Amino acid sequence: MSSKIIRIGVCQLNSNDDKQENFNIGQQLINQAKKEQAKIVFFPEAFDYICESKPLTLEKAEPIDGPIINGYRELAKQNQLWISLGGFHQRSGDGTRVLNSHLIINDQGDIVGHYSKIHLFDVPAGVSIGFEIDETGFVKSDSRIIKEPAWTSNKT
Repeated sequence: MSSKIIRIGVCQLNSNDDKQENFNIGQQLINQAKKEQAKIVFFPEAFDYICESKPLTLEKAEPIDGPIINGYRELAKQNQLWISLGGFHQRSGDGTRVLNSHLIINDQGDIVGHYSKIHLFDVPAGVSIGFEIDETGFVKSDSRIIKEPAWTSNKT
């Protein structure tokens, strides 16, 4: 059995409210990942910006074809690597809300995955949200997860 190792880049940045500065840092991280022969680069939520107020967050939000995402699409194409953008502040179609959207961009610069996360306070009670929760061997559909145990290390 043969195995293939695929290098990935996991990028972390301390975003602020300056979208261009955050993009420039993202570009540097992508360039470094390319030098390390990564095939896909992962960015966290709010990689594009973080603001201190809801009105400012809405003001800075962009459509999916705005300059920030187009910039990342071009970087993917130039560097011939995939990019996972964990949480993009996408302006809703009517311009009244910000969607937390996860995008996957392929090595040709095409958006091949787009998922806007559901904000539970935006979904009225009793309304179907379009998917069902699958049961597993350890979680049943009527179960509730109360607390996730903290991960600890036994190393000293």
